[in-house]
Amino acid sequence: MARPNVNNLVALVIAGMLSSTPVASQAQQGANADVLGLGGITPVGHWQAEDGDSRYDVALCGDGTQLCVKLTWINPDKANDRNQQFVDKYVIYQARRARPAEWRGDINIYGTIVGGSVRLLGSNAVKVTGCAYWVFCQSFLLKRISGGKV
Repeated sequence: MARPNVNNLVALVIAGMLSSTPVASQAQQGANADVLGLGGITPVGHWQAEDGDSRYDVALCGDGTQLCVKLTWINPDKANDRNQQFVDKYVIYQARRARPAEWRGDINIYGTIVGGSVRLLGSNAVKVTGCAYWVFCQSFLLKRISGGKV
């Protein structure tokens, strides 16, 4: 039996957090763009998995420094009944800042909650890591894109 590509699986599986709207408004995010103290570099925006199979919107939420990540699109060739139901839902909700360019929180993988982190690697790259029991971990990269949905 062929083993599925783990990066594809993780990118498509990291979905299902509560479908709530982030508290920080777009205007508040604009006004507080450097509230993170990263010289204007921000995780806020539209992102695509490195393999191109899924897209995400990242926003500041909660107190304005927390991070929310919503799955916005899945490649139609990879979409199925199981993962399509998580489109337009938060996969990471109100992750708290752990370091200047890193947030930690829970990731819901098809109903299983795992610990996770989002690390800003620069202005156009983010690393998302999910760990079960902080032992079994898988990471994937997101690249910034200029638009959201297709």
